[in-house]
Amino acid sequence: MFLREARIAASLDHPNVARVYDSGVSPDGRSFLAMEYVHGVDLRALIRAHHRTPLELGHALTIATALCTALDYVHARCDLQGQHLGLIHRDISPGNVLLSFDGAIKLTDFGVAGAGTASLATTSGAVKGKLAYMAPEQARGQPLDQRADLYALGVVLYEMTLGERPFGRTQDVALLYRLLEDTPPSPRELLSLIHISEPTRQAEIS
Repeated sequence: MFLREARIAASLDHPNVARVYDSGVSPDGRSFLAMEYVHGVDLRALIRAHHRTPLELGHALTIATALCTALDYVHARCDLQGQHLGLIHRDISPGNVLLSFDGAIKLTDFGVAGAGTASLATTSGAVKGKLAYMAPEQARGQPLDQRADLYALGVVLYEMTLGERPFGRTQDVALLYRLLEDTPPSPRELLSLIHISEPTRQAEIS
């Protein structure tokens, strides 16, 4: 599975997708990927540096637009016979968004698969992806299509512009329940709470 996915990832050529140059098996039997080096930080580090406060809106929208462009390219990919590949990233999250110091924005770590696969579970039974950014059907291990990536991108945009994730920051059974059963707080609601709490935060700093 690793080598099959590596071959697909190596075929992707887009300015907002980190390149995979080579893949194979080393003499000691370990599989490897040779990937583009992006000199910078990932989006997770940038979000953490803002200490749960929103990113500047222009920056957040620039990043989101680049990710939309990358996903549009990946989702539309066809093979040499013109057959739609149905590629899905499956793990859109801040840690997989690379921000170079010269301004490039690149999506990386493609765990791509055909959209028609039975589920996203691995042979060990583990569901691929990070729970906080998963679409409900992905968390259930159900069949997916490209909308799962768009859902995850929506969660990333929510976090960038509001400083919070829709269902909180835990990675436990409670988060899984909220993901499957609850509706996330309205961005307008959450933004109003941020504005109310901001004077309090400034007073504490003073």
